[in-house]
Amino acid sequence: MTSAPAPGNGGIHDAQCGIWDIPDASQVDVILDGGYRDEAVASYLAHASPLYNVLSRVLAQLSGVLLLAMTRGHRDLSLDHAIYTTAVEQLAEARDRLRALKSPPAAVRHHAALQELAACLADAAKTMDSLSALVGQHARDDARHDIIRKLHVAQRLLIATAEPDANITPVDFSHACCTCGASHAGGAAKNT
Repeated sequence: MTSAPAPGNGGIHDAQCGIWDIPDASQVDVILDGGYRDEAVASYLAHASPLYNVLSRVLAQLSGVLLLAMTRGHRDLSLDHAIYTTAVEQLAEARDRLRALKSPPAAVRHHAALQELAACLADAAKTMDSLSALVGQHARDDARHDIIRKLHVAQRLLIATAEPDANITPVDFSHACCTCGASHAGGAAKNT
């Protein structure tokens, strides 16, 4: 297994590198090939996958904003930061799309959990937004703990709603290894 691109190209993957051949794993036929038998469930998962990815990103963004504020010792969170604004906008769009997404009976609990995940993130963002208006260190500390609790619940829901065979995972390592070295070493098979 090779862990770096071919040395002669300055760290950029060669044009023939298998890293560029990442299939769209959120298509219905790919999900059906992953072991799902119900086409309605596969279709639901294909539409849920990009929403799951947005929610995962929003969780990371809100957590990052909170972490930055806590490590800098600021009273408030400086929510004019582009990361926060982008996260809130993406979350609002994802919630709208989740509400519009129809789930088959077999996926009702999954859909409800995704909606609960989005609601936890929205609650955390709302609490973050109101933090600077709070008076007193004790009230701000309580609000920060509440934000952390909500983000923790969101993380647990993110893990609970993962469906790896449908490309719904918190982190995708399936293409993490570069294949440049393997493809240049005497035509060895691709490492994925």
